[in-house]
Amino acid sequence: MIRAYANSVSEAAHALGIVRLAEQVACQITISYAQLGSIQNYLAEQDLQVDHIDYAADVTVHLFVDTSAVDAFSAAIIERFNNQLTLTRGDKRFREIPVTE
Repeated sequence: MIRAYANSVSEAAHALGIVRLAEQVACQITISYAQLGSIQNYLAEQDLQVDHIDYAADVTVHLFVDTSAVDAFSAAIIERFNNQLTLTRGDKRFREIPVTE
């Protein structure tokens, strides 16, 4: 019975996956519609996941960046897109990030 229980717990934990807790900064990138594909490709190359996108007169891409990397990310994306975007930083928060290995 103990082995069966231990195996069930192990299988359940494995199915749920492993996450790491990371302090991240909410970032919003406001761009033109013409820039959207380029921004999405850049973020994918940087292994950053888009949280959601708001479509209005301009496009606002919402994402979270690790606190330790937000300064470098800000400088790099502004340089990459020749300062043709608006980057706004929001609140810091702890988020669960799936660990994939």
